[in-house]
Amino acid sequence: MKLDVTLFGEHVDMLKSFFQKQPLLDAVIVIQYAKVKTFQGKVVLQNVMYGTRLLLNPDVEEVIAFRRRNSGVGTQRQPLKWTCDDTISSRETEFLDTSRSMVISQLKACLEDGSYVVYGTIVAVNNR
Repeated sequence: MKLDVTLFGEHVDMLKSFFQKQPLLDAVIVIQYAKVKTFQGKVVLQNVMYGTRLLLNPDVEEVIAFRRRNSGVGTQRQPLKWTCDDTISSRETEFLDTSRSMVISQLKACLEDGSYVVYGTIVAVNNR
C-alpha cells in the first residue's frame, strides 16, 4: 500500500536540500510527532506545525541498528508496517520491535493512541 507523506514549511526545504546532496538510495528519514489522516480515501502522514521533527540519516543507536538489520536487503523490501500497541515502551523497543505490527492497510482498524514506526522505500519525491 502506498503511504503519502505531506510536508509543509521548513520540512520541505530541509528534505529538498537533503536529496540534492545525496542519492535517494538507502536514506533513513525519521519523522517524529506527525499526524495520520484519511484524505480523499487515502491514508496520509502529515507534519504538525511547530511539533514535527524531521531527522535525515540521523547518527543514533536505533538507526544504526536498523541499518545493520536491513543491510543487504536492497530492493527486496518487506511491506510497509505499523506497530500498534497500547503498552508503553522505550524508543528503542518501539523502533526495533517488529513482532507486534500490522500492515498499513490495517491502520484504519487500529484505534489505540500510540507511537507508530513505518518502514518503507521512497520511490519518488514530488516537488509540487
